[in-house]
Amino acid sequence: MANRKVIEFPSPKLREKSIEVESFDDEFRQLVKDMLDTNSVKMGVGLAAPQVGTLKRVVVINCTRVELENPEPLEVLEDSQQLVLVNPRLKLSGEKHKWK
Repeated sequence: MANRKVIEFPSPKLREKSIEVESFDDEFRQLVKDMLDTNSVKMGVGLAAPQVGTLKRVVVINCTRVELENPEPLEVLEDSQQLVLVNPRLKLSGEKHKWK
């Protein structure tokens, strides 16, 4: 089980722009596995690749921590309660709120 160091806010490294994932090779699979392991060890809800020092557009979410189910378990994962988002795009709506 890999447990990578997590970069925390307000580190400027977290403001750097991530690149899209284009290759789903062994290196990418290892990144996802390491992120899932790290998120589990840290008992987190979710973890983004920049938080473990990799500027790629990948997020892992432990759905059990937010009482959701992963509707389509990913082939790479043994645990269907983990969700992996690759190159996600968010569409924001509603009122804007400022975080302090």
